[in-house]
Amino acid sequence: MKDIKKWLVRAGSVQKIAFVGSFGLIGVAFLLAAHAATAPSGIAVTAPGGKLTGSASVVSDSGAISGQAVGFGTSSPSGGAAVGGGHNIIVGVNLNGLGSNAGPDMAGAVKYVRADLKSWGLPASTFTNSGIKIDDLSQGPYSTSGISGLGSATTWASTALGWYQADGYNPTLSPIVEILNEPGGTWFWGSNATSTANATAYDNILIAAYNVFSQLYGSSRPLILVSFDGGYSDNSANWGQTMWQANSKIGDYIDGITVHPYDMDSTGLGNQTSVTNSYAKVQSLAGRSIPIYITEIGWQTTPTSSETSAGDTPQSGTVLLSAAQQCSNVYNFISWAKGLNYVNAVMIFDYRDDNRGDGTYGIEYGDGTHKSSYSALAAATLEQANPC
Repeated sequence: MKDIKKWLVRAGSVQKIAFVGSFGLIGVAFLLAAHAATAPSGIAVTAPGGKLTGSASVVSDSGAISGQAVGFGTSSPSGGAAVGGGHNIIVGVNLNGLGSNAGPDMAGAVKYVRADLKSWGLPASTFTNSGIKIDDLSQGPYSTSGISGLGSATTWASTALGWYQADGYNPTLSPIVEILNEPGGTWFWGSNATSTANATAYDNILIAAYNVFSQLYGSSRPLILVSFDGGYSDNSANWGQTMWQANSKIGDYIDGITVHPYDMDSTGLGNQTSVTNSYAKVQSLAGRSIPIYITEIGWQTTPTSSETSAGDTPQSGTVLLSAAQQCSNVYNFISWAKGLNYVNAVMIFDYRDDNRGDGTYGIEYGDGTHKSSYSALAAATLEQANPC
């Protein structure tokens, strides 16, 4: 997370097929006759049991007559799905702020957390005991000398595997490993962060990480995610281009790419063009479809007077939202991303406001009181209607 300019893009729409009543024989016949809806190839609605097959599923939809709809799409890693058309996606939150009851409290909203637990001194059980899986963010240590400042790629990868095991992870509890945070960002990695040399160092580290996790866990290893936007939300995906120029085979070591499509200058739904452009460019570079994991996106709220007194202040130069606006953005962005059918996760930044200089992005205030966006995340996770 950092303070950098973003661009606004309007949200797209999501299509659904509404239904009335149960999936009994009469209800299905009424649906098909009244709406003249034809199921996509490979999808069947079987009466009288009301069985959905293929990639059809029942989703909640406040716009449907009965409050429910039939959604079509492909599946992705489990962990909670957002309402709307498209496939199931992971819905999670970044760990920031903590409190005394973080695991059980967080479990009321999400089933995934993105965290570098070694920096918090916490074991995985803090969250996994509450049914929460972990996106293991191997984020550093940061170096203004660039990624080469981390030393030998193989040594770093072995150390990262050691962190993974020491925190109590395994591929079931932590099915995702994210290789470094915003590696092209000058705010973390120094003035030469966008250089080919820095991209080459990143390629070397992620290849080494891919290899050590594969050697230990084989086909059961966690997914290896790499930054494609480098931490920038400027629509260019230049960092990803530089990575491929440094090593044309790098796509062989990537299970998914991460993007952080903030738009700090707007109350809108983040920089959606950054997401769609990144997907188009990575397809072109890799020659195949590589899914996107949005591991940071968020909106700051106006702090309460008690937060301001405690040091919970917004990042400077960014637009502040009301709690209600933040709630709507969280829910609607997840629904939009789900409808793309190539986004496998949305991790909201972040869990709780605190005084660490990270702004007021939390789904909770600094005292642990839930903002309404907490309910938005819970609804998206459980495929319930928009509570905002």
